[in-house]
Amino acid sequence: MKKNLLILVTSLLLTSCSFFETLNSSSSITSSVSSSSNITTSSKDTSEEINEVSSSEETSSILPSTSEYIHYESITLSETNKTLIIGESFTLVPVLSPSNASEVYGSWMTSSRKVATVIDGVVTAVGEGTCRITYSVDDIKVVCTVNVKKDSTTIPVTGITLNKTSCTINVDETLELSYTLSPSNTTEKLVIWDIEDDTIVSINNGVITGLKEGTTKVSVSSLDGLHKAECVVTVTYEEVFKDGYSLLWNDEFEGNSLDTSIWGFDVGGDGWGNSELQYYTNGNNIVLSDGTCKIVARREACNGRQFTSTRMVTRDKKEFTYGYVEARIKVPSYQGAWPAFWLLGKDIYSGQPWPFCGEIDIMEYANSSSKLFGTLHWNANGKNPSSSYVHAMEGLTTYITNKTEFHTYALDWTAESIKILCDDVVFFEKDIRGSQMDCFHDDFYVLINLAIGGQFVNEYNVNNIGFDKTSIMEIDYVRVFQKNK
Repeated sequence: MKKNLLILVTSLLLTSCSFFETLNSSSSITSSVSSSSNITTSSKDTSEEINEVSSSEETSSILPSTSEYIHYESITLSETNKTLIIGESFTLVPVLSPSNASEVYGSWMTSSRKVATVIDGVVTAVGEGTCRITYSVDDIKVVCTVNVKKDSTTIPVTGITLNKTSCTINVDETLELSYTLSPSNTTEKLVIWDIEDDTIVSINNGVITGLKEGTTKVSVSSLDGLHKAECVVTVTYEEVFKDGYSLLWNDEFEGNSLDTSIWGFDVGGDGWGNSELQYYTNGNNIVLSDGTCKIVARREACNGRQFTSTRMVTRDKKEFTYGYVEARIKVPSYQGAWPAFWLLGKDIYSGQPWPFCGEIDIMEYANSSSKLFGTLHWNANGKNPSSSYVHAMEGLTTYITNKTEFHTYALDWTAESIKILCDDVVFFEKDIRGSQMDCFHDDFYVLINLAIGGQFVNEYNVNNIGFDKTSIMEIDYVRVFQKNK
């Protein structure tokens, strides 16, 4: 009986101790939570403290958790010594200990750019010798020694030249520089491009882009740095303007995709009323690069046709009456080529068919001829479709030297007359004040296309078309101005 009583008392004492330890523990937690909440707990009784702990724990359980930052204890590199052949490369990787340490961000440095370069851990062998690649983070520096040697079959560079020693470009204009290595059979093909002032121009694989007005030098060097060529680049700023006119809209074709707020497409392959051989796609034959738009005609089967191409149009997007319209264009030259830059009356598909709607051909070429056509089409009895159909046309031609180079084709259109120009020279002019030419006083839209074959070029045989795979028509810009009032 005494033994059982002793056991009972001992049990009660142990339970009491556990209870007070729980209270002390709870009080400690409560004090911690209260401190963070700026709440005083000294005057609270035990039950209030226990209630506050419970409430605080419920609140903290819905707070967002944050991942724990684990500091590294040491850093090494994946390689400490590496031997490379000129032109080879490999990647160095920082290795953290412990392995679950949080990611760190350090900096890379080479002791000699003439031996090896390093970008984000990628080391490239440049010239014969030894250098140290250093990775630094905080106060820690780790090093990999890189030994670079020549391949026994290496044919070294003995000289390098650029295709230009000086050039002038406009802001936002691009120009491609190309280099030539000597000897032509050198095995050291890699080069390094550099810019004296990278706020004036940028460079990407030899393509320079004007950033702001100024003059700087662009250079290209052999990897060992022993041979170098330079080009002096002057950047000017030529604002898009024309005296006495305001810019209505323009497209300089910067970027990588066509501006669909300006351009749409005519799609189809029914010959377009001229027995043309191509199928016009919904922009699949458009490529924008280096600041120009390329219409790429392809010899490929599509919807019953053997060629594809594109007709760009501003219909329902950019329509206007009168103005000065110009485009800088480079056209192809071969049997069956029919490039065109022209305007059509906007109502051609809504009650005013051709030629009642009117047509203004600013530029057309046929085949490989250098003869440039500028032509107007209209209905001789006026634009009213109820009047009798009498197709009228009038135009002139001129011969253009090197039509496959860029030329500026333009239309000067007023209420009195239409003038068609090439490189600022008027070669056709027509008074449009007669009542039978009333269609030329309505809104028109712009079209640019590369047709293949048809009536204008008098070619209908797909086997006679003079390109194998692709043909390109290139547009530098399109600009439309209107006279100031």
